[in-house]
Amino acid sequence: MEDGRIKYFEAYAVCMEPEEGSVRMMLGFRNVDDIVAQERRRQNELEVALEETKLSNEIISAISKIYVSIFWIDLERDFYEKVSSENEIHRLTGNSGEASSKMVEVCENFVVTEYRDRVRKFFDLTTLADRLSEEETLAMEYLATDGNWHIARFVVKKRDFSGRTVNVLYVTRIISDSKRRERNWIAIAEEASRANAAKTEFLSRMAHDIRTPLNAMLGFTRIAKENLEQHEKVKDAFEEIEAAGKYLQQLADDVLDLTQIENGQMRNEPQETNVLKLYDECMDIIQNTKGRKNLELSGKKHDIFREYVWIDALRLKQIYVNLLSNAVKYTPDGGKVTFEMYEEPSEKEGMVKFISVIEDTGIGMTTAYMKEMYHKFTRAVDTRVNQVRGSGLGLSIVKQLVDLMDGKISVKSVPEKGTRFQLEFEVACPERLTKEGSGQANGEHRCKIEAACVGLHLLIAEDNDLNYEVAEELLAMKQISCERAEDGRVCVEKFAGSEEGTYDAILMDIQMPVMNGVEAASMIRGMERPDAKAIPIIAMTANAFSEDVKKSMDAGMNEHLAKPMNLEKLLDTLYRCCKTNRE
Repeated sequence: MEDGRIKYFEAYAVCMEPEEGSVRMMLGFRNVDDIVAQERRRQNELEVALEETKLSNEIISAISKIYVSIFWIDLERDFYEKVSSENEIHRLTGNSGEASSKMVEVCENFVVTEYRDRVRKFFDLTTLADRLSEEETLAMEYLATDGNWHIARFVVKKRDFSGRTVNVLYVTRIISDSKRRERNWIAIAEEASRANAAKTEFLSRMAHDIRTPLNAMLGFTRIAKENLEQHEKVKDAFEEIEAAGKYLQQLADDVLDLTQIENGQMRNEPQETNVLKLYDECMDIIQNTKGRKNLELSGKKHDIFREYVWIDALRLKQIYVNLLSNAVKYTPDGGKVTFEMYEEPSEKEGMVKFISVIEDTGIGMTTAYMKEMYHKFTRAVDTRVNQVRGSGLGLSIVKQLVDLMDGKISVKSVPEKGTRFQLEFEVACPERLTKEGSGQANGEHRCKIEAACVGLHLLIAEDNDLNYEVAEELLAMKQISCERAEDGRVCVEKFAGSEEGTYDAILMDIQMPVMNGVEAASMIRGMERPDAKAIPIIAMTANAFSEDVKKSMDAGMNEHLAKPMNLEKLLDTLYRCCKTNRE
C-alpha cells in the first residue's frame, strides 16, 4: 500500500540447486496494476454487453409478439440477419445476407402491384439513414399478395458518433383487422355525417313548412275577422284555416309515427277489414286532397273474391294515403294517378295475396334517389320536389309500416315519366260477415260507445284557454260535461276536495305551470281514498314521444292520447276506461 492505495504485484519463485537440508530459491517481483485494471475493464465491458444483450433480447422478444417478422440490418455493410420471422416470403433469401437484395425481393414478391413503387422507395436502404436523421422510426402500410394489409417499419437501433443511423430493425405486422375497423369507423362516421346533414336539412325544412301554414292560419283568421258580414269570404277563410291545420297535424303525425315505429311501440293489429270500403275511403280522401289541381284520378278494383281480409286497416290506410298523396303532389297538372287493387291466390291455405298498385305520370325519381328514398329525412335534390311541402318522412314511414305488417313493397320509376309502387300482403280471409252485416255491426258499435259516454263528468287539467274551450265544446256535442283545472296543483286540489264519484275520468295535460301532469297524476294515485287508484287518468298532450308515454304510464295514467284532440279516439278511450272502472 502506498499513499493509501493498494498496489498489485506478481511474484515468481524459481528453485535453485538444493543443498542438504535446505532449498535455495530466487524470487522475482513485478507491478501488475495496469494488467489488473485492464482485466477489470474487460470484465465490466463484458458485463455491460451481456446486460445490453439481455435487454435487447427482452425487447426483441416483446416485439416479436406484435410483429410477424424482425430483421437486424447493418446499413454500413449492407448486411441483414434474421431475428424472427413467421412469414414465408421473408424467408426467401435465408437467415442472413445482402440487405438491399433482401428488400428488393420482399417488395417484388410480397407487395401487390399498385403499392410496389411506393414500397420500393420506402425500402431503399441507400437513403434510409438520411430519412432517419431526425426520426427514430419510419412506417408504411401496404396491401400484400396474401390479401392482408401489412405495416412495415424501420426502427433506429444504433447511431454513430455523428448521429448517423448505422443499424436498424426492420419489422412487419398484419393490420387487416384494424384496417377493417378503421374503414368501418370511417363508413360509420360518413353515414353519421350524412344523417346529421339530412336531419339539419329536415329541421330547416320542417321549420319552413310549419311557418307557412301558420302564416296562412293567422292571415285568414284576420281576413275572417274583418269580413264577418261576408259569409262566403268567412267560409273560404275557415276552409283555408282548416286545410292549414290538417297539414300541421300531418307533419306532427309523421314525426310521432316514425318515433313509435323505431321504439317498437307501434304494433301490427290485424282486424276484419272490408278492403273495398277502405279503397273507396282512400279515393275520397285523395279526391279531396287534390283540390283544384287538374289531375285525372282513376281507380280499378278487379278479381277481388273476398272483400273481407284480416289486416291492420289503420296502417294499410296510412300507407295508401301516403303513397297516393305523394303521387298527387309530384304529378303536374294534366297528369294521371291510378289506384289499382286485385287479389291473387296464395300457396298457403286460408290465405290470399292482396296486391295494390299506385301509379302516376309525375316527375319520377332518379336511380340515385331511389337507393336512399326510404331513409329518414331524405328528399330528392330537385327544385320541383323542394317546392312541395312535406316532412321527408313519408316513404320512410311507409317502408317501415309495410315491414311491420310483413308485406312487400317494390318501386319502378323513370324521371319525367312517372312512378309505380306495388304493395303485396299475404293475409287471412275470415269466413263470416257480409258487407251489409259488417257495416251494421260497426255502426251499432259506434252508437254503443257514444251512448255509454253520455252523462260523463270529466275533470280537465289544461292551462291553455283555447285548448280547453275546444275540448269543452266537442265533449258537449256528445253530452259530456267537464270542469277545468288550470294546472296540475289545482287538479290535485279539486280531486282531493271532491266527493267520491264526482268525476268519471281526468284528462291530464303534461306540460303545465306550477305542477306538471306527471307530478299531479302521481299525487292523485298516492291519495288515501278509494277512488284515487281507480279513477281513469288519460294523458292529453302534444308530448307523444316514447319517453313521454313511459313517464305517463309510470305515473299511473291509464292511456296516452296525442293532441290535437281526436274525438272518436277520446270516446273510445273513455268507453274502455270508464267501462272497466264501473265494472
